[in-house]
Amino acid sequence: FSMSHAGREVTVTIDDVSVLGVYAELEALSDETDWKPVRDDLADLARKLGLTESERRSYLELILGRN
Repeated sequence: FSMSHAGREVTVTIDDVSVLGVYAELEALSDETDWKPVRDDLADLARKLGLTESERRSYLELILGRN
């Protein structure tokens, strides 16, 4: 779904990945000069949503690293 936060349009995706669990992904558009404020706004939104852990690896990397 889409929502507005800090004046930005944010896409929130909930993924239920078998064998891994449920993940939330927050995305907003930025350009080369604007990415730090966008990152900070997304981190603020994540905190407000109660999302306390960050995962940068892909689902495939997580699955392959389980063993």
